[in-house]
Parts: sequence; structure tokens; C-alpha cells
Amino acid sequence: MPEIIIKWKLKHGKTRSEIEQNLLKEGWGSSLTEEQLDKCSFLEKKWKDQTGAEYSRIKTKDIYKVK
Repeated sequence: MPEIIIKWKLKHGKTRSEIEQNLLKEGWGSSLTEEQLDKCSFLEKKWKDQTGAEYSRIKTKDIYKVK
């Protein structure tokens, strides 16, 4: 019996900021404003530097805490 290898790909993006940008490109709109999107990408970079994680799902409550 042959072995079947299925590779899962995330079509939306790895991070919340990528998902939001892809939604904007597709015409669905975004749940974040431009300022919140900048803060989100800042938090994702900070998180990646600390942990080395590729995937991150930043919550809106954490975005509001950034000044």
C-alpha cells in the first residue's frame, strides 16, 4: 500500500498581522486599524525574538496595552 504524504499549508498566514493583510487584499476588510496593525506586528517581532516561534496569534487586549 502506498504512503500518502499530506503537507498542510496555512493559506491565510502565520501571524495575525499577515492574516489581516491578506483579508484586506481579498476585500474582506480588517478587524484592526492601521495603528493597531503596526502595534500587532511590533508585538509579533518582539515575541519571535524572545521565543523563536514562527506562529503567533496576538490577542486584541495585548494590542491595546502597547503605547
